Amino acid sequence: MIRTSATIVPDDLSAPDPRVVHACDFIREHLAEPLSVAEVARQCHVSPSRLAHLFKANLGLGLQQFRDNLRMQQAGKCSSTPACRLPP
Repeated sequence: MIRTSATIVPDDLSAPDPRVVHACDFIREHLAEPLSVAEVARQCHVSPSRLAHLFKANLGLGLQQFRDNLRMQQAGKCSSTPACRLPP
């Protein structure tokens, strides 16, 4: 697990529910795009409220928080790569 701003993001997803695993994969594949809970839920064939419940039960954090933490991890990796850095 990786700790990002006092919140844990699972490195290796071992969530027992395949819908959560599918949602996490979808979020990772579309990380740069604006995603809503409803859009991710559609991809997983569940209601937004059900997906939110599954996420919280399996990962201990909300879907948006998971996405935001992944984005922060990506930004951290990018900031340490010279080719990826933004100009000052």
